[in-house]
Amino acid sequence: MRRKMHLAFIEHKNTRKAILKRRRKGLMKKMDEVNTLCGVDGCAIVYSPDEAIPEVWPNEAKAESVVARFNMMPYVNQHKGMKNQEVYFKKAISNLEGKLNKQIKANYEKEITLLMYRDLNGEVSHERKLKVDEYHNLNRVIDQKLEEINEGMRALSGKSAFSLVQDSINRDVAECSRSRMGLKDDDLVIPIEENDD
Repeated sequence: MRRKMHLAFIEHKNTRKAILKRRRKGLMKKMDEVNTLCGVDGCAIVYSPDEAIPEVWPNEAKAESVVARFNMMPYVNQHKGMKNQEVYFKKAISNLEGKLNKQIKANYEKEITLLMYRDLNGEVSHERKLKVDEYHNLNRVIDQKLEEINEGMRALSGKSAFSLVQDSINRDVAECSRSRMGLKDDDLVIPIEENDD
């Protein structure tokens, strides 16, 4: 398996020159593939501080033609879709922050759900004081679970209410516990006995 390279300036000169040679060759190959597969016009010009003449793909005449065509475009069209490292990394960071916030919200929902079921099972100490937002979120989750149970009861009218409650509790507790403690499905089952009447 190839080791992922850290994107940073390579201090060692010989290593830097070797990697430039290899990466530049790969870039030219990719340009040729895009040109052949998609039939698009393009060029690549790579300058190196150790070489007086830049390497050009596919050739100087074609590169000059592509650059001239680009320069004839309006300024707005030239920069449309253009990216540099700063723009690329800002977008990447924004996407990662969005995913992180989404995951934080999902984890918090699981925490509140697990807190609800632990409290119902007598596992939460009453000495612990909940914050105001925790009370509100706990109340919201309880209402949500009650609505889910009611919907399940309407959809499965032939199944007992106790069975529906047990299924809902076991499913949510197992999901929350697996995400926090890595437990298996059979490790957390809360038995609820059905009354005969």
